[in-house]
Amino acid sequence: MSKLLKLVIVGDGGVGKSALTIQLTQNQFIAEYDPTIENSYRKQVNIDEEVYMLDILDTAGQEEYSAMRDQYIRSGRGFLIVYSIISRPSFEAVTTFREQILRVKDLSTYPIVIIGNKADLPDKDRKVPPMEGKELAKSFGAPFLETSAKSRVNVEEAFFTLVREIKRWNQNPQNEEMLPPKKRGCIILFTKLYIENDNNNNNNNNNEEPSLEGKDAIFSNIIACISIGDIMKSLLGPKSRDKLIVNKYNEIIVSNDGYTVLKSIQLEHPCSKMMVELSFSMDDQNGDGTTSVVVLSSFLLRKSLKLLNGSSTNNNNNSNSGGGSIHPIKIINGFVRASKIAIESIINQSKSFDINTDQGKNLMMQTCKTTLNSKLISHTNPILSKLAIDSILMISNLKGSISTESINIISIQGESVEKSTIHPYFILPHTLITPFYSNSNNSNGDFKFLFLNISFSNSGTTDNKNLVIEENINREESNIKSIVISLKKKGISMIGILEDLNIPNSNISNLLLSYLVKAKISVLKPFSFERMKSLSNKLNIPIIFDKSEIIKLENLKTFKSIKYQTINNENLIHFENHITQSNHDSDFQNEKIILPTIILRGTTIMELKETGRALHDALCVLRNLVRNPIVVPGGSACEIEASKKINGFFNNSIANNNNNNVNRDELLAMISFAESLEEISETLCQNSGIDNHLEVVLKLKQIHLENKTNDSKNVGIDLKVNSIGDMFNYGVLETLSNKLAQITMATEIVTSILKIDEIIY
Repeated sequence: MSKLLKLVIVGDGGVGKSALTIQLTQNQFIAEYDPTIENSYRKQVNIDEEVYMLDILDTAGQEEYSAMRDQYIRSGRGFLIVYSIISRPSFEAVTTFREQILRVKDLSTYPIVIIGNKADLPDKDRKVPPMEGKELAKSFGAPFLETSAKSRVNVEEAFFTLVREIKRWNQNPQNEEMLPPKKRGCIILFTKLYIENDNNNNNNNNNEEPSLEGKDAIFSNIIACISIGDIMKSLLGPKSRDKLIVNKYNEIIVSNDGYTVLKSIQLEHPCSKMMVELSFSMDDQNGDGTTSVVVLSSFLLRKSLKLLNGSSTNNNNNSNSGGGSIHPIKIINGFVRASKIAIESIINQSKSFDINTDQGKNLMMQTCKTTLNSKLISHTNPILSKLAIDSILMISNLKGSISTESINIISIQGESVEKSTIHPYFILPHTLITPFYSNSNNSNGDFKFLFLNISFSNSGTTDNKNLVIEENINREESNIKSIVISLKKKGISMIGILEDLNIPNSNISNLLLSYLVKAKISVLKPFSFERMKSLSNKLNIPIIFDKSEIIKLENLKTFKSIKYQTINNENLIHFENHITQSNHDSDFQNEKIILPTIILRGTTIMELKETGRALHDALCVLRNLVRNPIVVPGGSACEIEASKKINGFFNNSIANNNNNNVNRDELLAMISFAESLEEISETLCQNSGIDNHLEVVLKLKQIHLENKTNDSKNVGIDLKVNSIGDMFNYGVLETLSNKLAQITMATEIVTSILKIDEIIY
């Protein structure tokens, strides 16, 4: 009997994942590139005299499908990470894929094989040398192969190697200890529901776990998700409550960040896990709105439960509500139609601006403050807002799409957050193993930095056991001297060296250090290859793999200065850029790369972590504003206006004998969608401690219904002062992209859950 193994193949789009899989399973090469969303293949193989059924999941490499990967990764037993040898970006993405796998698995290691594909192509097209791939895989502790799907080179070996890695990993008792212990803290239990009119009561008398079907499955799914929303409700708004979390390491975390809380919840029900993955997708895409999308989804599912039971909560006298149970598909259709009306309504409330104007910067500041007002550390709002806006504006003119990864954040304990600073250049928290030499090593006064991944010894093998030791020492000294002289001639001020994990400090002999000190070249503590590669990409500094490459170096990136600083026992290296920027294509290494650094201060570790989370959310919101500078009113103005539009559609359909040709049950579902939006306003008011919160919401609805002025649609509740007014005047703003994402993602997850009619264990 064969053993089933689920393998997942990941990598950037166009690297040949599908070609490798199809070559293995169908013995053919597909030349045309057709982007994959998700395909599954099976093949029975014999590996080391054992029979395996390989269930291979070929995943999407495109960025727009990145939010789906967590679900694929969670079920995988082993992973092939594929890059193309003619695409450096695909090679650089390997680290990101590995980090995502380890994050989802919550482990420090897992069976992974690194694959460099398209090895059949000529060397002139190659962008990634084999040695670079080997070094990266070595730093991961993973096997490495170069393959060709076209020529069928190493295709079987790649998959077979992964199977052997899985087998080796499973046989290691230490890996059992690495598996994360059950998380302490919030545990959610679900009870199975039995519907009276179902005829399943006498079934499933065996001892096996029964599958859930029909209403049992739907109701179980809905209740599981509602319970998540009940936990998250109190985290909504500027006056939200906090959660005290004891994580698996017995660390105490106090936070009102939705993403942080959801990561700490121990869940068993698959649909509740879907809700959590939804929030993670929201955080990845927008950085904010994590809580809102989960709470809105739970409200919609609670309404769905009542519609399924035939007890619509609509108070409209013309609705003729109170009929029988509504089919899930009709509920879905109603929700989708209502979401489209809501999206159109929100777009009509939006306001675009130019980020380079004073008005634009003011709107960015107001939006940033709205985001930070809901955080635990909201008292630091003005400081964090300024830090976030200044850093985002520094990178707003960079070529390509801006990313928060271009902003470096260093957290240092010991001062209040008011002492936080921002620097328009990259700062590296790292230690020196030699003295720091502040003077430049070249006549231009420029500072140059270089990464070295080379051997400083030149000892060869010999059969003569009596070889004089002095000869080896002389040879090594000569090699070191030539390297240091080359570095000195090129004006190198500081170097970073690769660490050898097997032999600590093997690359740094006393002889080497003595020559570097004489040459006044500062040396940083050795880096892992993964860290070195990341810094090389960020700073646009090459990694040297052979000493002969040093002589050939041209147009090496220069810095205005390299400074060494110690703050509260934290060693920092400042890489200050030149003020001017080169316009010569041949001098591309000297292009000014702005990588601003925020040095974040805090009196306690807990405060630092929460401040860092808040700053991350603010940066993500501002990043989205730079990409799409459009804002909408906050304070639930969008939800109330959208609810009004949906109710208007409903009333128009009733008054005109349903001239919109919308099914009556779908109309009831649309009203339930509108009521769910209104519940967002009620929850915000409740969390703020407003005694007459229902009256406040009714007053807000009345203002929108009367529509006395053009700005009535922008009226909401400023919960900082508990006042109703135009949110643009109050400065309570949100990004259009975030608000639309809340509506669309909540509708999508509710649709997915309502479509499930059976849970099979």
